[in-house]
Amino acid sequence: MIKPLRLLLNLLCICTLSLSYAADASSPTEKLMELWHRSSLNLYDTACGTLFQQELAQLLAAQGTIDYELPELAGLSDLLAPDRRLRLITWTHELASEETLYKGIALYRDSHDSLRILPLKDRQLPVKQGFINEQWFNLPCSLSEWIGAVYYGIQPFEFQGVKAYLLLGVAGRTPLCTRKVIETMYIDATDELQIGLPCLAYTNTRIFQRILYSYSSRVAMTLQLIEKGKKVLIDHLAPSAPQYSGLPQFYGPDGSQDAFIFSKEGYWRHENDVLVTDPVEHSPTKKLIYNKGY
Repeated sequence: MIKPLRLLLNLLCICTLSLSYAADASSPTEKLMELWHRSSLNLYDTACGTLFQQELAQLLAAQGTIDYELPELAGLSDLLAPDRRLRLITWTHELASEETLYKGIALYRDSHDSLRILPLKDRQLPVKQGFINEQWFNLPCSLSEWIGAVYYGIQPFEFQGVKAYLLLGVAGRTPLCTRKVIETMYIDATDELQIGLPCLAYTNTRIFQRILYSYSSRVAMTLQLIEKGKKVLIDHLAPSAPQYSGLPQFYGPDGSQDAFIFSKEGYWRHENDVLVTDPVEHSPTKKLIYNKGY
């Protein structure tokens, strides 16, 4: 009886080890999906979001290609530039303060065609009542002091010999107000990825690195690339009644539209009251999965 008992115990031990090994041997993609699921169930858990960011960076680094296909993760925005040299993966966390924390990863190919992978760290400009400080339009930013956004539009362009990208995104949301952004990223002479070029021109003297728009969360605002990425169509925002002037939570589209139009000099120049018939959104090369509510 002793030998059969030992044999049974050995078999049980082998089965236990096999199950343990199988659990530990889950693929990097499965680990990524598990972390995303855990994070999505509790958006307040920003530590889990940081673990997901780290796991995502490791997975992409191991693959070594900018266009590695991720599993479908609902709520993740995955944006690849048409020239396939810049990829931005961004997402949000809801905070107890009803503000939004953004996380992201930037991938880009430098002048030597080497792949670089960098985390984006949100400096958390508050939305609150929706007021925008124009100083933010030229606020110096780095990848570690990013203003935070979920990007949904990207267009390569060249500005004074610099390879750059125009970005459109949602840059904050509360129950009262939503904020959208037009900004730029570029690869500098040392092959470093930077944020913010002074190329958004309202006039010849008012030139900004980014533009922010704030409006009521109860309405939708058009901010999209059209005409093969050479124009940004923008709903003109106005208060719903004169007494609400200056209060962004009461602002929404007034039926007219403005635009930033790319010029031969590399500037995106602002024009009021543009006429557009049947606009077609300029889509990136990679499908986007938008964050819920945006």
